[in-house]
Amino acid sequence: MTGVERYARRLIEAFGPRRVMWESDWPVCTLAASYAGALELGQRAIAELGEARQAAVLGGTGTRVCGL
Repeated sequence: MTGVERYARRLIEAFGPRRVMWESDWPVCTLAASYAGALELGQRAIAELGEARQAAVLGGTGTRVCGL
């Protein structure tokens, strides 16, 4: 487990998926990895969550918070 995964899991434990959203710093992240690699890292960090909670972190929370 990477440091990013460890911190992401800790944040989700503390705040829950309804208050956490994944985002990248694209295109800056491409200096260290591809966008696909950054997304894969995020997906690994939430892999233990159920499907609905993963959907919240990957888009549902952002959609709700931004009123989209």
